Amino acid sequence: MLPKDPFYSVYGVDHNSFCPYKVVWGRVSNTCRAAVLGPMDSPVGRKPVLPFEAMMVPLTSESEAHYVVGA
Repeated sequence: MLPKDPFYSVYGVDHNSFCPYKVVWGRVSNTCRAAVLGPMDSPVGRKPVLPFEAMMVPLTSESEAHYVVGA
């Protein structure tokens, strides 16, 4: 059976995907290495980073994100 959705469909995107700061880590790993991602400058303005191949905790402030990484 062929899929009904177009091949370029993106699933699981909601308001949390567009939070300005995110704590991310790899899905499959022997260790847990976390990082803070924030908005980046692009040709169309300042945009949030959308990591699709990582686990993510959406946060609204940079200090809160660094707290989560350090905890």
